[in-house]
Amino acid sequence: MLTRQSSVFFLTTFLIVLTFTLYCVFDVPYLATKVSPALPVVASILFALVISSLLKTTLTDPGIIPRPSNREAIEYDRQAQTLEPESGNRNANTPRQKVVNINGQAVKLKFCFTCRLYRPPRSSHCSICDNCVLNFDHHCPWVGNCIGLRNYRYFYFFITTVAILDIFIGVCSALHLGLLTTEKGTFIEALKHTPVSAAIFLITFFSIWSVAGLSGFHTYLIATSQTTNEDIKGTFNSKLRPHVKNPYSTGNCCKNIWRALCGPEMPSLLDRRGVIQSDIMVSVDAETFSRLSTQPKSPSPEPPEDPRMSLDREQISTDPPDEDIEVGDTECLPRNPFPAIPTPHCGTDSNGVKSHNYQENDDIEANRNTTISMQVIDPNTT
Repeated sequence: MLTRQSSVFFLTTFLIVLTFTLYCVFDVPYLATKVSPALPVVASILFALVISSLLKTTLTDPGIIPRPSNREAIEYDRQAQTLEPESGNRNANTPRQKVVNINGQAVKLKFCFTCRLYRPPRSSHCSICDNCVLNFDHHCPWVGNCIGLRNYRYFYFFITTVAILDIFIGVCSALHLGLLTTEKGTFIEALKHTPVSAAIFLITFFSIWSVAGLSGFHTYLIATSQTTNEDIKGTFNSKLRPHVKNPYSTGNCCKNIWRALCGPEMPSLLDRRGVIQSDIMVSVDAETFSRLSTQPKSPSPEPPEDPRMSLDREQISTDPPDEDIEVGDTECLPRNPFPAIPTPHCGTDSNGVKSHNYQENDDIEANRNTTISMQVIDPNTT
């Protein structure tokens, strides 16, 4: 799932292919004859693993959380735009977060005003991809994708195989230069004979430190069951927060590693027939919108009672932690408890949240993954 940084992904692929090609052209012919014909075979296998894991990391859905349905989004926007008559501030009853209990640890579910939903535990909104991602680790520009719940193992496999391939090619280039130095008598003569091998060695030498270091860092994160995002914030740092325990760790590093790398893969939450679309703006002429905004509003019938919508606002914001909520259980997340449809309104809030303009009883079919910002004419008036 390439993002707007797809050019960096192609640059990454180009650098990997270029380094391997130079190795095959300038080092392999000599080493296959003088050392062993198995060297190019091993290098080819490593190269295939690197490219396949890179493509898997880039093209796999990282765990994008679908945005609310159209009517849910309308109501969340109405709640966010409701003003107190006296103070002019936002509605104080609008729930900004909810607390759940995970393995005895209180965890906050924060409301995302961009996606208009409550984010499950460990989820975060990526400003580059403009989506909330399950188990958000970080956004990696080198692979052109977010790293989250569904593609983290492929990312780890990618950086690990890149580090191994770098070490292998670097050692082979150094071996080539060393054998030529023995044959030619001096290192300068060997360098004149194959300067590209020296360039390959320098490239791999400097890249090894960054890639191998990154692989080691993520090995530590996997063993302790943390994400990069949590490690940077110090969420479970025992020195900064000695009273906070990591509710996602099994307490055994081997079990944590097995669960992260070999556990079952969660299916994508996205509709396989749909795509993540950009915001859509639909406009109407000023005369029509003025007529819609000023015409008297007829009372709407009371909607049928829904057990999911029986909570009032104070109850949502003050309920004790739900003991039966599991990690990532989106079915337990609060849904829209207020079924009323907002009146027409347009504008942009102070924090950049878009206001939506809809008419009552508009039955708009929208892709579940589409964010729509529009002014809509009631079909009965057209």
